[in-house]
Amino acid sequence: MAPSPPILSAGLGWLFLLAAVAGAGAAWAWRWFKSAPQREGRALLAHIATGRYDRAVPELLEQGRIAEAARLEAWRGNTDQAAALYERAGDMRGAASVYLTLGDLPMAALVLKDAGLPSEAAEAFLAAGRADAAAPLFESAGDLERALDCWNTLDRMDRVVAILGRMGRTQEAARARARLCESEGRWSEAATLLEGLGDCDAAVEAWVRAGEPGHAGRLQLAMGRLEAGAALLIQAGEYDTAADAYARLGQHSEAAHAFYRAGKLDRAVALLTAGKDWVTLARIHLQNNAPERALDLLQKVPPTDPRYEEARVLLVELYARAGRGADAEPVLADIVERRMAKGPHDAELRLWIVRLADALMKRGRHAEAKARLKSLEPLGLMTPELLARLRTVEQPQPPGAEAGLTPLLGLPSHQRYEFIGRIGEGGNGVIYRAVDRMLGRKLAIKMIGQTALSSEMALRFFLREAQTAAQLNHPNIVTIYDMGVIDEHPFIAMELIEGESLADRLYRDPSSIGVRELMPIVDGLSRALDFAHERGVIHRDVKLENVMLTTRDEVKLMDFGLARAIQGAPDRTMIVTGTPLYMSPEQIAGGAIDHRTDIYALGVMVYRIVVGAWPYGEGNIIEHHRSSPVPDPLAFAPGLPRGFREIVNRALAKSPAERFDKASDVARALHLVFD
Repeated sequence: MAPSPPILSAGLGWLFLLAAVAGAGAAWAWRWFKSAPQREGRALLAHIATGRYDRAVPELLEQGRIAEAARLEAWRGNTDQAAALYERAGDMRGAASVYLTLGDLPMAALVLKDAGLPSEAAEAFLAAGRADAAAPLFESAGDLERALDCWNTLDRMDRVVAILGRMGRTQEAARARARLCESEGRWSEAATLLEGLGDCDAAVEAWVRAGEPGHAGRLQLAMGRLEAGAALLIQAGEYDTAADAYARLGQHSEAAHAFYRAGKLDRAVALLTAGKDWVTLARIHLQNNAPERALDLLQKVPPTDPRYEEARVLLVELYARAGRGADAEPVLADIVERRMAKGPHDAELRLWIVRLADALMKRGRHAEAKARLKSLEPLGLMTPELLARLRTVEQPQPPGAEAGLTPLLGLPSHQRYEFIGRIGEGGNGVIYRAVDRMLGRKLAIKMIGQTALSSEMALRFFLREAQTAAQLNHPNIVTIYDMGVIDEHPFIAMELIEGESLADRLYRDPSSIGVRELMPIVDGLSRALDFAHERGVIHRDVKLENVMLTTRDEVKLMDFGLARAIQGAPDRTMIVTGTPLYMSPEQIAGGAIDHRTDIYALGVMVYRIVVGAWPYGEGNIIEHHRSSPVPDPLAFAPGLPRGFREIVNRALAKSPAERFDKASDVARALHLVFD
């Protein structure tokens, strides 16, 4: 006879006791039959003693002793017959004990359930790993605490909320309802619940994810976090309240900006004047078309002021606009000397040296201009174009006879944006480091190549997509400031990220991103993607190169909508967008896609980082994405938890309907596996 299974739950103790009784052996038989009626007992004992069990069982059945016949069949090991006889006798616990002896917990549970024994059935289901079947049975038996445990295990917040309500545990019910709202993307409702519970930090995050930074900002102010609250209120356009918060912090420049944006110029000017913030005050006058007043104010900035160099740069621009080259020259020289002294010696310093040499040449001071250009060589900043031009500067020429030097740097020219140098270059264009002359803000400008947008219709489509992306105001999405056309090239002006891409990080040090480092990256990406998807925006080109890691360990996703804007422009014959290593099957097919194509790409990224290899990196990659099963990650890294295999299989499912529905679901699953 098969041995009894180990005890899996305290609540199953009685069942296993019955199973043990079913296998108690000859001693049990002797005691049982000894207590039987004298004549019948002797005959049965004779059958048993001689091993004629096939005769003992029919005799018991003939006497109507069905339960005893069942026990004898169970002792003999005829479990199927024993179970049938127990059921015939109406002894469902006995029948269940037989199934327990067989190790068939689900069948035991079903028998108990049919017998109207919900508690015992629930215990058996739970022992069989069927919390989904056990939970409603615990509920019907009135064991709400055990039901609650099951529903929590299953992450069924709807049932958890209902049961906690029945138990009168209102605080816990409200928290569970908040979790339910979060899982369903109802962030405003979740934020309201969390705020009512006093969990203000979680409420702030929920308000931000709901796209309501004003609520989040006011809550931060209520917690005494004035700076964080003011920043959120600026996002929400509540400039008055933000200005008051900045003023309480003594941050007069930020307060003045906020008052100015609120249309309260007098208050802004008064604050800046009191704080002697001449640079900000000058910028406000510039925005109000008063350049002469701005010039006067900038000349008040002392060398000890932290914004002195910013003031000098702005002075150069104003002198250039006014055609006052003689006044600009000493200011340029001051900027160059200061940057030479403090460093870094980079493309930005080269630009200022060239601009100074340009100014000197235009005033006929060629020897000084040549000396300035020669200083580029020991700094490692000379370019072939500038070297060739330097060789032609042998004799003094009339002012204005030569072309300017700045165009030799190969940088675009724009009235508002000053281009400093290149950051990087890709198939669709070039990214430059630049400065917004009006706002004094450093930024990155992506110039799209002419071949990427080949018609007026394509350009309009590109600008429309860029405008959509510009509406995504989220901490984990690179902010877009402006867009337009420079020298017939479309451009996007965006937040300048000091850091490196995830691709660059892996290339530089493949071992620098382990599971511990991966989780905050996935968390940031999932927040960015969920935020965009909730607003109907699909990225279409999620990849390592488009994920930026800042020097402050922040995660920023860039190029939202750019893949569709460039590759999917209306005049293209092939509307297939994305990068082959990451492309979902539906992307490859060129048909309609939804947000789950981004989930697929996220799954590819996670696989690549954790496993150290691409899921489909060799052979016909396109065909692999369309039809090949996901390579088992444990074959590459046997130490990975088995649950990781299930996560990547679901994220990379061929059918979108079989994938995770939200990026946050991917993050949550990874936390369950790795935390």
